[in-house]
Amino acid sequence: MISSVDSTGDEYFNRNVNNAKACVAIRGSDGVVFGIQTTKPCSIYPNYAGERIATVADKIGFVFSGSYSDGEAMQKYVIEEAKSYYDSHQRDVPCFHLAESLANYVHEFKYQGVLKPFDCRMCLGTWSPITGPEIYAVQPTATQPYKSWIHGCNDPPDNAEMSKSSFDRIPVRQLVKEAALFLYMVRNTINDARCIMKLSWVSEDTGGKHEFVPENVFQEAVEFATNDLPRILPSGTLSDM
Repeated sequence: MISSVDSTGDEYFNRNVNNAKACVAIRGSDGVVFGIQTTKPCSIYPNYAGERIATVADKIGFVFSGSYSDGEAMQKYVIEEAKSYYDSHQRDVPCFHLAESLANYVHEFKYQGVLKPFDCRMCLGTWSPITGPEIYAVQPTATQPYKSWIHGCNDPPDNAEMSKSSFDRIPVRQLVKEAALFLYMVRNTINDARCIMKLSWVSEDTGGKHEFVPENVFQEAVEFATNDLPRILPSGTLSDM
């Protein structure tokens, strides 16, 4: 019975994740960078664009891929969990503890059989002078530390190459450019015509706080990505972008 629940859950769980817009998290020498593609806000609801990057604790960033409603529910859960931990211990919640708590919550829904599994994958990241940069991915199989984490766009082949890359010695200012380049590489001109890119970081430069990158850093990343694309993509691909 467990195996049948597992296979059904995995098939359902990955459906929206694979069809979702790309998102990425990279751990560098002095922090963590998050990047997503998200839908442009419409004129009727200018402040709503299905935000997929959030600050769930003062020093912990959160990003997800897949069903927006499920991801939003997970975001609310970890925010409440972080508040509860602070009320009980009078100190900030460790990122690993928050990831473990979220994983247990996700696994409970997946393996009960009578509950709908959450159709999204999540990543939490932080930086501190004691532990340094950390990334934890939460998914049905396991929760473990990562050097980089990529989901969406049907798991493009660039994932394998990016996962093999070592970013441990690269500062976050350069990683912002690498994240932007990856998101531009997997962008589909037709399907992503109404998409915009968002980048955030938590690092030594931000005092360990998670926040969106400044506008000047964002523009530098966009310029780097657009200038580097002709070198990476096959000839003729850029004509469609």
